[in-house]
Amino acid sequence: MAYGDPGRPADEISAAMLEALFTRSPVALHLLDPDLRVVRLSTAATGMRETSPDDLVGRPVRDVYRMVEDNDLETALREVVETGEPLWQRLVRACVRAEPPEERCFEATAMRLEGADGQVLGLAVTALDVTERERGRARARVLDAVRRRVGRTLDPVVTGEELVEALVPEFADIAVVEVVDSVVRGDEPPPAPLPPGTPLMRTAFRSGRTHPPQAHPVGDVRRLPGPTPFTQALTDLRPRVVPLRPRAPWMPADPPRADAMHSSDSHTLLVVPLALRDAALGLVSLYRTDESPPFDAGDRRLAVELAAHAALCVDNARRFIREHTVAATVHRQLLPAAPSPTRHWRPPICRSPAPTPAPGTTRSPCPAGGPRWSSGTCPGGV
Repeated sequence: MAYGDPGRPADEISAAMLEALFTRSPVALHLLDPDLRVVRLSTAATGMRETSPDDLVGRPVRDVYRMVEDNDLETALREVVETGEPLWQRLVRACVRAEPPEERCFEATAMRLEGADGQVLGLAVTALDVTERERGRARARVLDAVRRRVGRTLDPVVTGEELVEALVPEFADIAVVEVVDSVVRGDEPPPAPLPPGTPLMRTAFRSGRTHPPQAHPVGDVRRLPGPTPFTQALTDLRPRVVPLRPRAPWMPADPPRADAMHSSDSHTLLVVPLALRDAALGLVSLYRTDESPPFDAGDRRLAVELAAHAALCVDNARRFIREHTVAATVHRQLLPAAPSPTRHWRPPICRSPAPTPAPGTTRSPCPAGGPRWSSGTCPGGV
Protein backbone atom coordinates (compact mmCIF):
# COMPACT_ATOMS: atom_id res chain seq x y z
CA MET A 1 0.00 0.00 0.00
CA ALA A 2 1.25 3.48 -0.83
CA TYR A 3 0.32 7.05 0.23
CA GLY A 4 0.13 9.72 -2.50
CA ASP A 5 2.84 8.29 -4.71
CA PRO A 6 1.81 4.78 -5.90
CA GLY A 7 5.43 3.91 -6.49
CA ARG A 8 6.62 4.74 -2.98
CA PRO A 9 5.83 2.18 -0.23
CA ALA A 10 4.28 3.24 3.05
CA ASP A 11 7.18 1.84 5.05
CA GLU A 12 9.57 4.26 3.36
CA ILE A 13 7.35 7.23 4.12
CA SER A 14 6.91 6.10 7.73
CA ALA A 15 10.66 5.71 8.11
CA ALA A 16 11.23 9.22 6.72
CA MET A 17 8.65 10.68 9.07
CA LEU A 18 10.19 8.86 12.03
CA GLU A 19 13.63 10.13 11.10
CA ALA A 20 12.29 13.70 10.91
CA LEU A 21 10.72 13.37 14.35
CA PHE A 22 13.99 12.21 15.86
CA THR A 23 16.23 14.76 14.15
CA ARG A 24 14.22 17.95 13.52
CA SER A 25 11.23 18.01 15.88
CA PRO A 26 11.41 20.47 18.83
CA VAL A 27 9.63 17.90 21.00
CA ALA A 28 11.90 15.44 22.78
CA LEU A 29 11.09 11.88 21.69
CA HIS A 30 12.26 8.74 23.48
CA LEU A 31 11.90 5.09 22.51
CA LEU A 32 12.15 2.73 25.48
CA ASP A 33 12.10 -1.05 25.69
CA PRO A 34 9.73 -2.87 28.11
CA ASP A 35 12.37 -2.58 30.85
CA LEU A 36 12.47 1.21 30.36
CA ARG A 37 15.93 1.23 28.84
CA VAL A 38 16.72 3.79 26.16
CA VAL A 39 16.54 2.51 22.57
CA ARG A 40 16.72 5.88 20.84
CA LEU A 41 16.62 9.58 21.72
CA SER A 42 15.77 12.59 19.58
CA THR A 43 18.18 15.48 19.21
CA ALA A 44 15.72 17.72 21.09
CA ALA A 45 16.22 15.52 24.14
CA THR A 46 20.00 15.70 23.96
CA GLY A 47 20.08 19.41 23.05
CA MET A 48 19.36 20.27 26.67
CA ARG A 49 22.25 18.11 27.85
CA GLU A 50 25.95 17.92 27.30
CA THR A 51 25.82 14.18 26.59
CA SER A 52 26.03 12.23 23.34
CA PRO A 53 22.86 10.22 22.51
CA ASP A 54 24.99 7.15 21.87
CA ASP A 55 26.18 7.27 25.49
CA LEU A 56 22.60 6.90 26.72
CA VAL A 57 21.43 4.01 24.54
CA GLY A 58 20.80 0.96 26.68
CA ARG A 59 20.70 2.90 29.95
CA PRO A 60 17.61 3.20 32.21
CA VAL A 61 15.44 6.25 31.68
CA ARG A 62 16.21 7.41 35.24
CA ASP A 63 19.77 8.06 34.03
CA VAL A 64 18.49 10.43 31.36
CA TYR A 65 16.52 12.71 33.68
CA ARG A 66 17.03 12.75 37.43
CA MET A 67 13.61 13.32 38.95
CA VAL A 68 13.25 16.02 41.57
CA GLU A 69 11.43 15.38 44.84
CA ASP A 70 8.41 13.07 44.47
CA ASN A 71 8.15 13.08 40.66
CA ASP A 72 8.37 9.31 40.24
CA LEU A 73 8.04 9.14 36.48
CA GLU A 74 9.54 5.65 36.29
CA THR A 75 6.67 4.16 38.32
CA ALA A 76 4.11 5.84 36.05
CA LEU A 77 5.87 4.50 32.93
CA ARG A 78 5.84 0.94 34.30
CA GLU A 79 2.08 1.24 34.76
CA VAL A 80 1.77 2.18 31.08
CA VAL A 81 3.78 -0.92 30.11
CA GLU A 82 1.60 -3.18 32.29
CA THR A 83 -1.86 -1.73 31.64
CA GLY A 84 -1.58 -0.12 28.21
CA GLU A 85 -3.30 3.02 29.52
CA PRO A 86 -1.52 6.08 28.05
CA LEU A 87 0.02 8.75 30.26
CA TRP A 88 -1.06 12.22 29.14
CA GLN A 89 0.79 15.47 29.81
CA ARG A 90 2.09 14.64 33.25
CA LEU A 91 4.10 17.51 34.71
CA VAL A 92 7.47 16.35 36.01
CA ARG A 93 10.50 18.20 37.37
CA ALA A 94 13.91 16.86 36.54
CA CYS A 95 17.50 17.91 37.03
CA VAL A 96 19.22 18.01 33.66
CA ARG A 97 22.89 17.11 33.62
CA ALA A 98 24.49 20.29 32.35
CA GLU A 99 27.12 22.75 33.51
CA PRO A 100 25.90 23.78 35.98
CA PRO A 101 23.07 21.24 36.60
CA GLU A 102 19.70 22.79 35.95
CA GLU A 103 16.22 21.94 37.13
CA ARG A 104 13.60 22.00 34.36
CA CYS A 105 9.92 21.17 33.98
CA PHE A 106 8.50 18.78 31.36
CA GLU A 107 5.11 17.60 30.24
CA ALA A 108 5.51 13.89 29.60
CA THR A 109 3.20 11.77 27.44
CA ALA A 110 3.76 8.00 27.11
CA MET A 111 2.08 5.35 24.90
CA ARG A 112 2.69 1.62 24.79
CA LEU A 113 3.99 0.15 21.53
CA GLU A 114 2.66 -3.25 20.48
CA GLY A 115 3.51 -5.63 17.64
CA ALA A 116 1.09 -7.25 15.21
CA ASP A 117 0.72 -10.20 17.57
CA GLY A 118 0.05 -7.96 20.59
CA GLN A 119 3.53 -8.32 22.02
CA VAL A 120 4.66 -5.31 24.05
CA LEU A 121 7.60 -3.70 22.25
CA GLY A 122 8.17 -0.79 24.60
CA LEU A 123 7.10 2.83 25.04
CA ALA A 124 7.08 6.00 23.00
CA VAL A 125 7.59 8.94 25.34
CA THR A 126 7.47 12.62 24.44
CA ALA A 127 8.77 15.33 26.79
CA LEU A 128 7.85 18.94 26.14
CA ASP A 129 9.96 21.49 27.99
CA VAL A 130 7.54 23.84 29.79
CA THR A 131 10.07 25.36 32.17
CA GLU A 132 9.43 28.97 31.17
CA ARG A 133 5.67 28.51 31.36
CA GLU A 134 5.88 27.04 34.86
CA ARG A 135 8.31 29.71 36.01
CA GLY A 136 5.89 32.36 34.76
CA ARG A 137 3.08 30.74 36.73
CA ALA A 138 5.26 30.53 39.83
CA ARG A 139 6.17 34.21 39.53
CA ALA A 140 2.49 35.12 39.24
CA ARG A 141 1.74 33.17 42.43
CA VAL A 142 4.55 34.96 44.28
CA LEU A 143 3.36 38.38 43.13
CA ASP A 144 -0.19 37.58 44.21
CA ALA A 145 1.02 36.38 47.63
CA VAL A 146 3.03 39.56 48.19
CA ARG A 147 0.12 41.79 47.23
CA ARG A 148 -2.21 39.91 49.58
CA ARG A 149 0.07 39.46 52.58
CA VAL A 150 2.44 42.44 52.65
CA GLY A 151 1.28 45.75 54.13
CA ARG A 152 -1.47 44.49 56.41
CA THR A 153 -0.10 46.56 59.30
CA LEU A 154 1.22 50.10 59.49
CA ASP A 155 4.59 48.98 60.84
CA PRO A 156 7.72 49.06 58.63
CA VAL A 157 9.35 46.24 60.60
CA VAL A 158 6.34 43.95 60.26
CA THR A 159 6.13 44.83 56.56
CA GLY A 160 9.65 43.46 56.06
CA GLU A 161 8.75 40.27 57.94
CA GLU A 162 5.68 39.78 55.78
CA LEU A 163 7.75 40.25 52.63
CA VAL A 164 10.41 37.64 53.44
CA GLU A 165 7.75 35.13 54.50
CA ALA A 166 6.08 35.49 51.10
CA LEU A 167 9.37 35.13 49.17
CA VAL A 168 11.04 32.17 50.92
CA PRO A 169 11.16 29.47 49.65
CA GLU A 170 8.79 30.15 46.74
CA PHE A 171 11.07 32.69 45.05
CA ALA A 172 14.38 32.77 46.93
CA ASP A 173 16.28 30.59 49.37
CA ILE A 174 17.30 33.56 51.56
CA ALA A 175 15.72 37.01 51.85
CA VAL A 176 16.92 40.07 53.78
CA VAL A 177 15.17 43.44 54.20
CA GLU A 178 17.03 46.56 55.40
CA VAL A 179 15.35 49.95 55.86
CA VAL A 180 16.92 53.37 56.36
CA ASP A 181 16.92 53.87 60.12
CA SER A 182 15.40 57.36 60.00
CA VAL A 183 12.56 56.04 57.83
CA VAL A 184 11.70 53.45 60.50
CA ARG A 185 11.23 56.36 62.93
CA GLY A 186 8.95 58.23 60.52
CA ASP A 187 11.31 60.69 58.85
CA GLU A 188 11.25 61.54 55.17
CA PRO A 189 13.36 59.15 53.06
CA PRO A 190 16.54 60.70 51.69
CA PRO A 191 16.72 61.30 47.93
CA ALA A 192 18.99 59.12 45.84
CA PRO A 193 21.90 58.74 45.76
CA LEU A 194 21.81 57.71 49.42
CA PRO A 195 24.43 59.72 51.33
CA PRO A 196 27.45 57.59 52.32
CA GLY A 197 27.33 56.38 55.90
CA THR A 198 23.52 56.42 56.15
CA PRO A 199 22.58 53.80 58.77
CA LEU A 200 20.17 51.02 57.83
CA MET A 201 18.23 48.73 60.14
CA ARG A 202 17.96 45.03 59.30
CA THR A 203 14.21 44.55 59.79
CA ALA A 204 13.74 40.99 58.48
CA PHE A 205 15.65 37.83 57.61
CA ARG A 206 14.40 34.44 56.44
CA SER A 207 16.10 31.30 55.14
CA GLY A 208 15.00 27.84 54.12
CA ARG A 209 17.61 26.30 56.43
CA THR A 210 17.10 25.47 60.08
CA HIS A 211 20.21 27.27 61.41
CA PRO A 212 21.24 29.70 58.67
CA PRO A 213 24.31 31.92 58.95
CA GLN A 214 23.64 35.65 59.24
CA ALA A 215 25.94 38.57 58.64
CA HIS A 216 24.09 40.66 61.26
CA PRO A 217 21.11 39.97 63.54
CA VAL A 218 17.65 41.38 62.90
CA GLY A 219 17.29 44.78 64.55
CA ASP A 220 20.93 45.68 64.03
CA VAL A 221 21.61 49.21 62.71
CA ARG A 222 24.74 49.60 60.59
CA ARG A 223 26.28 51.71 57.87
CA LEU A 224 26.89 49.81 54.64
CA PRO A 225 30.54 49.60 53.66
CA GLY A 226 31.30 50.17 50.02
CA PRO A 227 31.61 50.02 47.18
CA THR A 228 29.44 46.89 46.92
CA PRO A 229 26.36 45.91 44.88
CA PHE A 230 24.28 47.02 47.87
CA THR A 231 25.64 50.56 47.97
CA GLN A 232 25.48 50.78 44.18
CA ALA A 233 21.79 49.84 44.21
CA LEU A 234 21.13 52.62 46.72
CA THR A 235 23.02 55.05 44.52
CA ASP A 236 21.29 54.57 41.16
CA LEU A 237 18.13 52.75 42.42
CA ARG A 238 18.62 49.92 39.91
CA PRO A 239 18.30 46.16 40.61
CA ARG A 240 21.27 43.87 40.11
CA VAL A 241 21.76 40.15 39.54
CA VAL A 242 25.22 39.34 40.86
CA PRO A 243 27.00 35.95 40.54
CA LEU A 244 28.66 35.28 43.89
CA ARG A 245 32.22 34.32 43.04
CA PRO A 246 34.54 33.73 46.01
CA ARG A 247 37.15 36.19 44.75
CA ALA A 248 34.85 39.00 43.66
CA PRO A 249 36.71 42.32 44.15
CA TRP A 250 33.91 43.89 46.24
CA MET A 251 33.65 41.15 48.89
CA PRO A 252 36.63 42.30 51.04
CA ALA A 253 34.75 45.57 51.60
CA ASP A 254 32.07 43.70 53.61
CA PRO A 255 33.61 40.59 55.24
CA PRO A 256 30.57 39.62 57.40
CA ARG A 257 28.31 39.42 54.37
CA ALA A 258 30.92 37.60 52.32
CA ASP A 259 31.35 34.99 55.07
CA ALA A 260 27.58 34.49 55.38
CA MET A 261 27.21 34.06 51.60
CA HIS A 262 30.00 31.48 51.53
CA SER A 263 28.64 29.58 54.55
CA SER A 264 25.14 29.36 53.05
CA ASP A 265 26.44 28.13 49.64
CA SER A 266 24.84 31.08 47.87
CA HIS A 267 25.66 31.31 44.17
CA THR A 268 23.49 34.24 42.99
CA LEU A 269 22.42 37.54 44.56
CA LEU A 270 19.49 39.68 43.44
CA VAL A 271 19.60 43.07 45.19
CA VAL A 272 16.68 45.46 44.67
CA PRO A 273 16.32 48.95 46.17
CA LEU A 274 13.19 49.94 48.05
CA ALA A 275 12.57 53.19 46.21
CA LEU A 276 9.66 55.60 45.92
CA ARG A 277 9.63 58.83 43.92
CA ASP A 278 13.44 58.82 43.52
CA ALA A 279 13.90 58.42 47.27
CA ALA A 280 15.71 55.48 48.88
CA LEU A 281 13.88 53.68 51.68
CA GLY A 282 16.04 50.56 51.91
CA LEU A 283 17.11 47.30 50.27
CA VAL A 284 15.80 43.81 49.54
CA SER A 285 18.56 41.20 49.11
CA LEU A 286 17.60 37.79 47.69
CA TYR A 287 19.88 34.77 47.42
CA ARG A 288 19.69 31.39 45.72
CA THR A 289 21.76 28.51 47.02
CA ASP A 290 22.80 24.93 46.21
CA GLU A 291 20.93 23.53 43.18
CA SER A 292 18.40 26.35 42.80
CA PRO A 293 18.63 27.99 39.36
CA PRO A 294 20.30 31.42 39.15
CA PHE A 295 18.12 34.50 38.96
CA ASP A 296 17.33 35.51 35.40
CA ALA A 297 15.85 38.53 33.65
CA GLY A 298 12.29 37.42 34.42
CA ASP A 299 13.13 37.11 38.10
CA ARG A 300 14.64 40.59 38.10
CA ARG A 301 11.49 42.10 36.56
CA LEU A 302 9.35 40.38 39.17
CA ALA A 303 11.63 41.57 41.99
CA VAL A 304 11.17 45.16 40.84
CA GLU A 305 7.38 44.78 41.12
CA LEU A 306 7.68 43.17 44.54
CA ALA A 307 10.00 45.89 45.82
CA ALA A 308 7.71 48.64 44.48
CA HIS A 309 4.77 47.22 46.44
CA ALA A 310 6.90 46.78 49.58
CA ALA A 311 8.28 50.33 49.29
CA LEU A 312 4.78 51.77 49.10
CA CYS A 313 3.77 49.79 52.20
CA VAL A 314 6.87 50.95 54.11
CA ASP A 315 6.19 54.56 53.16
CA ASN A 316 2.55 54.27 54.28
CA ALA A 317 3.78 52.94 57.63
CA ARG A 318 6.32 55.77 57.85
CA ARG A 319 3.63 58.39 57.23
CA PHE A 320 1.43 56.84 59.90
CA ILE A 321 4.30 56.91 62.43
CA ARG A 322 5.05 60.54 61.62
CA GLU A 323 1.41 61.66 61.83
CA HIS A 324 0.94 59.75 65.07
CA THR A 325 4.03 61.39 66.54
CA VAL A 326 2.90 64.88 65.49
CA ALA A 327 -0.61 64.29 66.84
CA ALA A 328 0.74 63.05 70.17
CA THR A 329 2.99 66.12 70.47
CA VAL A 330 0.13 68.55 69.73
CA HIS A 331 -2.12 66.71 72.17
CA ARG A 332 0.43 67.08 74.97
CA GLN A 333 0.83 70.80 74.26
CA LEU A 334 -2.94 71.44 74.34
CA LEU A 335 -3.52 69.69 77.67
CA PRO A 336 -4.33 72.12 80.57
CA ALA A 337 -1.70 72.65 83.24
CA ALA A 338 -1.94 70.28 86.16
CA PRO A 339 -3.59 71.91 89.27
CA SER A 340 -1.42 72.59 92.34
CA PRO A 341 -1.92 70.27 95.33
CA THR A 342 -4.59 71.43 97.89
CA ARG A 343 -5.13 70.51 101.53
CA HIS A 344 -8.22 68.44 102.28
CA TRP A 345 -10.47 69.29 105.26
CA ARG A 346 -10.18 67.01 108.25
CA PRO A 347 -12.28 67.04 111.41
CA PRO A 348 -10.71 68.80 114.42
CA ILE A 349 -8.89 66.70 116.95
CA CYS A 350 -10.14 66.99 120.52
CA ARG A 351 -7.18 67.62 122.78
CA SER A 352 -9.07 68.32 126.14
CA PRO A 353 -7.98 66.04 128.99
CA ALA A 354 -10.14 63.01 129.69
CA PRO A 355 -12.42 63.45 132.75
CA THR A 356 -11.77 61.48 135.88
CA PRO A 357 -14.31 58.67 136.41
CA ALA A 358 -16.62 58.96 139.37
CA PRO A 359 -16.30 56.43 142.11
CA GLY A 360 -18.20 53.19 141.36
CA THR A 361 -18.41 53.64 137.56
CA THR A 362 -16.96 51.39 134.76
CA ARG A 363 -15.22 52.41 131.54
CA SER A 364 -16.69 51.54 128.06
CA PRO A 365 -16.01 52.61 124.41
CA CYS A 366 -17.31 56.00 123.34
CA PRO A 367 -18.32 56.78 119.71
CA ALA A 368 -16.75 60.21 120.04
CA GLY A 369 -13.34 58.77 120.71
CA GLY A 370 -13.31 59.49 124.48
CA PRO A 371 -14.03 57.26 127.46
CA ARG A 372 -17.59 56.47 128.46
CA TRP A 373 -18.96 55.38 131.79
CA SER A 374 -21.95 53.33 132.70
CA SER A 375 -23.65 56.38 134.09
CA GLY A 376 -24.49 57.31 130.43
CA THR A 377 -22.43 60.52 130.25
CA CYS A 378 -20.18 60.97 127.17
CA PRO A 379 -17.75 63.82 126.67
CA GLY A 380 -18.37 63.73 122.95
CA GLY A 381 -22.02 64.63 123.39
CA VAL A 382 -23.30 61.42 121.74
